[in-house]
Amino acid sequence: MKRWFGVIAVTAIVGVAAALAGFNVWWHYNQSRQIHALWGTDALMRIGHGDAGEIVALAPPSDLPLASGTKVVSIGGKDFPQRGAVDLATARGASNLRYALGQDASYDWIREPSAAGRWSLAIRFVDDRGQTLLAFDLDQGIALENGSGKAVLLTEKMASGLKKFADEALSPPSPGK
Repeated sequence: MKRWFGVIAVTAIVGVAAALAGFNVWWHYNQSRQIHALWGTDALMRIGHGDAGEIVALAPPSDLPLASGTKVVSIGGKDFPQRGAVDLATARGASNLRYALGQDASYDWIREPSAAGRWSLAIRFVDDRGQTLLAFDLDQGIALENGSGKAVLLTEKMASGLKKFADEALSPPSPGK
């Protein structure tokens, strides 16, 4: 009798573990299902696990010729001059940002972006297979994946958090820090 009790207990434990593993896969799939469908696997893999990245503050595009050596970021066929750039690896909170950008809860799936963005921030994620560039209009709360050209609205919480993150990352370090 004791032997059967052990077999039943072990079988029950394995069954519960398999059920919980299945639930875990389902849960994680459902947390990023919509953003995955919008931007694709490659973009989300780079955002979450890319080897390198940079945060870039953008100036508005100009019809005037740019000064020689001015770095630009091309978004939707327009060149935006860089006002400053910081390595993503040195930015405090970068791993939290990467996680949040891959979650459906960071985006407003009910409303659609009402206008083309006035891009003021870009974040570039790079791995050995390519790059993904996200452009942000922080005033309207719009995020654009530049490769696909697909845009989505950020939630208010995500937009304010991203603005705070960018302000802290792109501001010069204060003396004594």
